[in-house]
Amino acid sequence: MTEDTLEQKFYKPGFMDLTSYKLQDATPGPEWDDFVESSDQGSIFCLTDYLQSVYDCRPRMWYCLKGNDPKAALVVMESDDGRNCISVDHVIHNGIMMAPPPSQSNAQTMAEDFRITSFIVGELVRKYNEIFISTSPNFVDVRPFLWHNYGDTGPKFDIEVRHTTMIKLDDVDPEGPFDRNPVYISSSKSRRQEIRYGVKESVKTSRESDVQTFLDFYKLTFQRQNISVDGREYKYLKVLVDGLLAAGRARMYISRTALGDPGSVAVFGFDGKRAYYLFGANDPSLRDQHTGTMVLWDAFLDLASFGVKEVDLEGVNSPLRGHFKLSFGGSIRPYYHLRLRNV
Repeated sequence: MTEDTLEQKFYKPGFMDLTSYKLQDATPGPEWDDFVESSDQGSIFCLTDYLQSVYDCRPRMWYCLKGNDPKAALVVMESDDGRNCISVDHVIHNGIMMAPPPSQSNAQTMAEDFRITSFIVGELVRKYNEIFISTSPNFVDVRPFLWHNYGDTGPKFDIEVRHTTMIKLDDVDPEGPFDRNPVYISSSKSRRQEIRYGVKESVKTSRESDVQTFLDFYKLTFQRQNISVDGREYKYLKVLVDGLLAAGRARMYISRTALGDPGSVAVFGFDGKRAYYLFGANDPSLRDQHTGTMVLWDAFLDLASFGVKEVDLEGVNSPLRGHFKLSFGGSIRPYYHLRLRNV
């Protein structure tokens, strides 16, 4: 018997005893949010305030119990008929969130997490015709998805690697000189130059809640790129940003030239772990006024003063956006889009 044949025999549904696990329906609210905040894989995109601010979103939520103990939580976005898990714009991460591990060895924790994920994969395949999940960057073991129908002819998950960049704000002194700021020091030569020019030319950034200016700039940004955006997108964005600002889950920053003209807008959401760069837009006529750099730079300083330790710039998956975001010197982190057509 070959090694491949042995592995095919080994990894079959039912090989592991997963009978101690079960899914229990969960509902949005404080208990759910406490679990999301406690999990390394939990993020703002799975919190009640965020999900309730996404227009026309149908989240389905469960706890994964072992006995009576919640070992993980799961949130997917359902289609209207409830038969599929789908991708929903602006819900960047969803899927499985593990409970904080007990004091046990790393090997035991990995083995437990593997069993939990294997059980959940089986439940998702049983419940849905099509599956889409966009994992957290902190969800690292996708083997149970990769090995679904291992050695068989049945449908298998497509796994697409995506990337984001994280910027640490732990050691940032918001009141200190910019040239000693660790983010400035880690940034590229051209980005440091833009920051110096922005400071020299008195670009000012303030926290505001001017959602209409953001929407106007968002439209102009895509028009400049000759990209047509459905009018419903602006409605969805307004509902989302208004909802997050009202819930205290977001901060909006507007950078203005020395003459007071608004040039760039950035919207950051946050949970108990980090901030997330959700949206950014610019006035194309002021592209040379350094506001695009300064709106992020000044936001980092403000977020650091607010106690934020890390910023997720949310995706470096296209050349231009990736080059700009990575020029601030953050680390690159992978995450995964997992898809299965189970028919």
